[in-house]
Amino acid sequence: MARTLHLTLLILFACARPVGAEEAEHGNDEEERVRAEARGRFDRGVELFNLGDHEAALAEFTRAYELLPAHVVLFNIGQVNAGLGDYPAAVVAYERFLSEGGDSVSDEQRQQVERLLETLRGRIGHIHVSVAGDVEATILLEGAEVGRSPLAEPLVVRSGAHRIEARAEGYLPATRDVTVAGGETVRIELELSSSVEAPGGIQVSVNVVDVTVSLDGEVVGTTPLREHISTQPGTHLIDVTRPGYDGLRREVNVVAGRVTRTSFELRPSDPIPNDVAGRLEVAVSEDDAEVLLDGYLFRDGTVPVGTHRLEIRREGFERWSELVEVDDSPLTRVVATLAPARARREQYLRRASGVRAGAYAALATAVASLAVAAGLFAWNGSRYDQWQATDESIRRNYDGVSSDGEDLFDLSDPDAVASLWRATIANNNLIDQIHTVARASWALVGIGSAAAVAATLMLVFGPRLSRYSRARSAATLVVGPRGGGLSIAW
Repeated sequence: MARTLHLTLLILFACARPVGAEEAEHGNDEEERVRAEARGRFDRGVELFNLGDHEAALAEFTRAYELLPAHVVLFNIGQVNAGLGDYPAAVVAYERFLSEGGDSVSDEQRQQVERLLETLRGRIGHIHVSVAGDVEATILLEGAEVGRSPLAEPLVVRSGAHRIEARAEGYLPATRDVTVAGGETVRIELELSSSVEAPGGIQVSVNVVDVTVSLDGEVVGTTPLREHISTQPGTHLIDVTRPGYDGLRREVNVVAGRVTRTSFELRPSDPIPNDVAGRLEVAVSEDDAEVLLDGYLFRDGTVPVGTHRLEIRREGFERWSELVEVDDSPLTRVVATLAPARARREQYLRRASGVRAGAYAALATAVASLAVAAGLFAWNGSRYDQWQATDESIRRNYDGVSSDGEDLFDLSDPDAVASLWRATIANNNLIDQIHTVARASWALVGIGSAAAVAATLMLVFGPRLSRYSRARSAATLVVGPRGGGLSIAW
């Protein structure tokens, strides 16, 4: 998504009106309380958003706007909705931000928001819903009521699959599954059947796919069932079976004109028969991830062959969900790479950049320290040669032994003795300085070595900038020797 704006100031406006002194004081106290609460909720929303808790952040921003309708809050509401994948709500919030902000929105901010809108509009579609016979019905989208027919406006939805349902008193519910591409407008008409002397229905849901569903001993389909099972009122037997699972049976009472909902949770047989047993192993890029197979926590092991829904969750990361086909090969292995949520990714990249910068700083410190130490060692070596030559000369003067015709001090002359003594003191000071510089040089060697080790550890074991370079989750399905390889990206 395009670069986001950073609008983190809550602009508050006070409306004055002529009131008495006591009323004005009371009104100002109440207004200040509302401002303080709105400001606090806004700040809390920013904090929660940066922590990756988008649902809680949305609640705080929404409440802040209810308390004090400042247009900047609408931008944050749009930002959070976009992060949650609710693109229609994000478009509405951004459009209201531009409309209510008016001239107070700068040209740069307006251009950036319009670019965001252009991107988001490519991710939403519209569904025109009508009900045959002009029946006034309640329209539901994904099970949530969105209005009554006839709808004044088409439904705005994110691209993908959606379930539309119409319900009316005296009629059987009508359901339609529809897939909408980004920027597409789809028209559907739902037809309601009168419930008078009409059959009832059973909506069956099972946690496992490809399960055979039977009604009173007769197979009616395999899961997932997109439509309810139409049948006569009365008591009926529902059986759900799949090889490798313990089948379930349940009595369901059907009422005329109504759909009875029932759900089953199948568990693998213990043990799973060898002829329908496969082995599944799941490797996840992130530690402490929760792996669910058909809705239950999963650990690597034997599972029934066939199709399974594999879901991987970890706080701060996008949810990973896909159908996985397990056959009777020695091993089916799924390698899943989770993509972090935007806030977590940005936080990780900031930390990785900081560690990388620290590693380079430590490396620079190591190079500088070792270079200075090397220079000091070289300088100290020449000074040590100087001290050693002077020391030998002084010793020869004290011993009265010349070397190569060297002129010796006359030790009977007080001035000569004083001069020799001063030379001795100066040479002793020089060796003290040499020792001090040597200690400093070795200290620099220690600092440089420690900095080099720290830089190496940070570069080798620290967070990598490339770790979350991919924007989307990905997985690789690796099957056994008789299978091939399949790459999945979404």
